Amino acid sequence: MRQATSKWGVDVLHQGRHELWRGVSADHKQIIRSFMIHFHTAVLTAASEQPGPNGEAVKAFCFHRGSVGNFFFSGCRKFFNSLSAAITLWSSLVGIPHETAVLPIINSNHTVTIGAQLEDGSKIFGQNQISHPGDVVDKQHQGQQPLPARIRRLFYLNDWRQEIEFHADPSVLSTLSHAAMVVYSMGSLYTSICASLATKGVGDHIATLACPKVLILNGTVDRETHGMTAMDFVWAIVHACVGSSRHNANQRTAKQDDAALVSQFVTHVLYLTTSEVPMDGGRLEELGLRVIPISEHAASNPQHYRTRALVSAILDILPPDRGSS
Repeated sequence: MRQATSKWGVDVLHQGRHELWRGVSADHKQIIRSFMIHFHTAVLTAASEQPGPNGEAVKAFCFHRGSVGNFFFSGCRKFFNSLSAAITLWSSLVGIPHETAVLPIINSNHTVTIGAQLEDGSKIFGQNQISHPGDVVDKQHQGQQPLPARIRRLFYLNDWRQEIEFHADPSVLSTLSHAAMVVYSMGSLYTSICASLATKGVGDHIATLACPKVLILNGTVDRETHGMTAMDFVWAIVHACVGSSRHNANQRTAKQDDAALVSQFVTHVLYLTTSEVPMDGGRLEELGLRVIPISEHAASNPQHYRTRALVSAILDILPPDRGSS
């Protein structure tokens, strides 16, 4: 961990010689470094803060396995006192098209950490510990080691590891209300997708939509999803949505044959025929889901979708009057 801190401080911040800077223009580097330094200053300041409300010491920040992109965002958020402003700056720096909206699921100026309760009752704190713990040199291998048990639920924590709830940012809920399609894309099922669905209000809004709700199944398994089938992916999404409901009437226990409940949150499943995730298509169809195979994979990796084929499949699902949206 000392090596990680040293590499961050010397190569990334002060000398700017880390390979991550390769190809970054001098102007862009100056902007990005400025906010990273602001973030670093905040880390040093937090290290001297007083204990928490119950006497808990503030945990020392660990740069090991940290995301440089998240460091930048944190610096921007603290400088502007607004995550939305940080997103706007980043969108401009990297040239994200104006018609693409990047919205914060939680718009908070406080530190937010996710935790997971496993089916054996144990708890894991922090995204890195959930998805890819271990030494940097063993990242790929460690990332594939399964969790001791499957994840039962996700929750949010404050600086002192107290469980807290968050309501989804109003801009997200407003955008959802007018969606022509909801897509659960590839990526980390729990620490990315379900972590967003777990915020209050998201499940309610998705349930009321009459549009297609599409799960794009991962092409590979990872630490979070080891041993899971396509059906398990669907139920993970359903449970996250039900758990985030603000209305007690919607917080019923999901049963494996509850087709009416599943269809509120997932209607289609796209999957790569070469995916490592077992496909139990018959069971999904029994729940009323439309299962769509995609046989064209990327030339470089059979577990990666071919972009053109995936986009075509998604557009085929869109209602005719929204296909050009």
